[in-house]
Amino acid sequence: MGKLTWRIPEYLLLKRVEASPEFAALAEEGWWKAATQLLTDKYLAELSAPFGAESDGDFEMRRGLQQRAHDLVPYLAETEIQHKKRLHTIAKRLSNYAKTISPYNARHAKKQGATAPTVKKKHSLSTMEAARGPVPNAPGEEPESPFESQAMDNLLHTLASTPTKTAATSGFQLFKSSDHPAKPKNADVRHGKGDMAAFSSLCAQIYSQLPDREVFEKRAMEVNAARRAVIPEADAPRVEQVEQLVPLLVHLFNKVAHRTGYVGWLLIGGINEHGVLATEHPCTAYSLGGHSFEEHLAARMGWSVERLLLVFDDFLRDVLD
Repeated sequence: MGKLTWRIPEYLLLKRVEASPEFAALAEEGWWKAATQLLTDKYLAELSAPFGAESDGDFEMRRGLQQRAHDLVPYLAETEIQHKKRLHTIAKRLSNYAKTISPYNARHAKKQGATAPTVKKKHSLSTMEAARGPVPNAPGEEPESPFESQAMDNLLHTLASTPTKTAATSGFQLFKSSDHPAKPKNADVRHGKGDMAAFSSLCAQIYSQLPDREVFEKRAMEVNAARRAVIPEADAPRVEQVEQLVPLLVHLFNKVAHRTGYVGWLLIGGINEHGVLATEHPCTAYSLGGHSFEEHLAARMGWSVERLLLVFDDFLRDVLD
């Protein structure tokens, strides 16, 4: 087993629920959502209180459940902030966990020596309906509240007004774009265009010996500081970025479909906030036959959707390893 991201009480609860008749009786249609709901209900019923310090027995059990356990240390008692964060994110964690243990997940089925069946989804939203413009809420989706609508308007405005170029500015760049008397003229003009390579090379030579070079370097520092103030999230830890931006991106993707009729398939993945590989693959339109593009593409290739996503998982491992 790889890295265990659950405390032992959590791990034992999950295994107990998985082995229960109630879990085994979940219907194929809507299995993932039903499994997530059942796991979440059981979890909150038993593990809503803050965790104490990890016992010696739990620590030894956790060490025995994963590889490279020599560097593990016992968990400390959960702080109030950690406790609130755990309860706030548990539904998302259990949702991802349900995907990994789904009998309709090709990788899990392979481990169990079975073949994952293809799940037939039923949808009422057609591509033609989406193409006509903003579409109504999908069945089961809560109507957009005035607060959420205003929040989305603010978000779209922020995204539209945020500078797309966030790379640091250098003093040399400012010198090249200035009217400094020492800056060379790009006189070698051919077919109406100057030789920019030669111009940049000459600028670099002059800038390296420029007496007032510090003026441009100081100005560059001010520009970069101003940019960081406008985009403070650029300095946030990666885990916080994952927790905030990925759900926001998925939410935005779905809202764009309902507001504009621009639809498709979003496929992204990486190491999530719990240190494990995770993917998001929402679809926002379906054919008259009830198929998403994800299902359509898999069928054209003669694959199942699970196999298609497994290939993406393999790609992520190649990229991240």
